[in-house]
Formats: sequence, C-alpha cells, structure tokens
Amino acid sequence: VYDNHKTLVNNIDMNVRRPFHDKVESRGILFILLSRFLKTATPKVETRDDRIRSIISHIRGKLYENHDIEQLAKDNGTAIDATCGRRTRSVIICDSGHVVMSAQTPETISGKTGDKLGCIVL
Repeated sequence: VYDNHKTLVNNIDMNVRRPFHDKVESRGILFILLSRFLKTATPKVETRDDRIRSIISHIRGKLYENHDIEQLAKDNGTAIDATCGRRTRSVIICDSGHVVMSAQTPETISGKTGDKLGCIVL
C-alpha cells in the first residue's frame, strides 16, 4: 500500500529501470506459482436453480405486501403441511429447500430430534 504519490512514482521508475533478466525471472516465479495452483484446480461446475428466481419474481410482483416463509414456500411448491388441520406452531426449513409446517412447538420438535434434524426450526 502506497501512502503517497512520490513513493508510487519512485517504485514505478525503479521497475522500468530493472534489467530484462530480472523481469523474466520475476515472471517465471509467478508462472511457477500459477502452474502449481492450476495443477490442482478444477473447472467450476455451473448449475441452474430456478427456485430462487421464482421466489424473487414473486416478491417483486407483490413488493408492498407482507411476506412470510409459509406463503413463499406454498407459491414455490416446496411447502409441506404436517399440521393435520391444526394451527401452525412451528416451521421447519430443511436443507433440501422444503418448508414443513407443524402443529408441534419448536421445543417439542427439538426435544425429539436433538441436533440430528439438519434443519432450522422456527
């Protein structure tokens, strides 16, 4: 980090005056480091998931209305109603993206499953 313009100008000037073999050596070192990184690098696998786009377009369409997780999941098709007609007391957000509405309290669900559930219980 250069704290003043004079230091920056001096370093640029010194770099211009460096002998050619020093520049080649510096670039060679950088190429070696880059090659070692590329040796273990893997190409990025791009996936397309339309669930997020679907939810964002829904929110944009109803921007001035209140939104809740349950309604977004119902609109997106990832809602699972496990209330058996009773009042929803907890919402479970699963790793798969599904949202489960339950009539049991979060404390009851946490007590039965412990930390094994792999979901967020609200």
